[in-house]
Amino acid sequence: MSTTAVSIVILSVWGYEEPGVPAPLQQQILYLGVPALVVGALILILSGEKVQEDLSKVLGELKSLGKLNAGPHGVLLLTVSVLALAGTFGNALTFPSAFTLSSLVPLGLFTGLLASRFVSPRGEGVRSSQMGPAKRAAFYALIALLVISIGLCYLLWTLPSVGLDSTYAGAVLGAILMIWGEALQLYHYLVYVRP
Repeated sequence: MSTTAVSIVILSVWGYEEPGVPAPLQQQILYLGVPALVVGALILILSGEKVQEDLSKVLGELKSLGKLNAGPHGVLLLTVSVLALAGTFGNALTFPSAFTLSSLVPLGLFTGLLASRFVSPRGEGVRSSQMGPAKRAAFYALIALLVISIGLCYLLWTLPSVGLDSTYAGAVLGAILMIWGEALQLYHYLVYVRP
């Protein structure tokens, strides 16, 4: 929550100073990554062992359920890897160079390897034939929400980011975030609620 508040302030000032100007990945890391690391370090230093105990307790419960195959360091590494892959891909599209294009393959393979640790089940999962009608409806609703969000992302890409029509872009972005929130709730229902 603290990182979100700091990011909102930084992005608001940044958007006011340079509206609609595409920023390279290095500038994004400098403006958003460094403050996030500082806030995270402050939280760990100030809260000490309590946060580590709570986190290890939650991860221990998840591991016992077979839902997670890596510890907190693996979660952090996967998050950083996915963000680095997305940033490098965006940077390769915006500012193509030999370095960014050649770094996509090993970074993509590394991210895929990390993601496979989280996706591979430890035990026997619930098969689609064993799903009840409510879970089956949630599964199809999740797919529909993700397809709708892809369409809205395409629409957002075509809208201007400055000027009078930029309010439409903000409304579409808000709709996308709400849809992703609902999709996340459906995912949690599908994965964590027993049939």
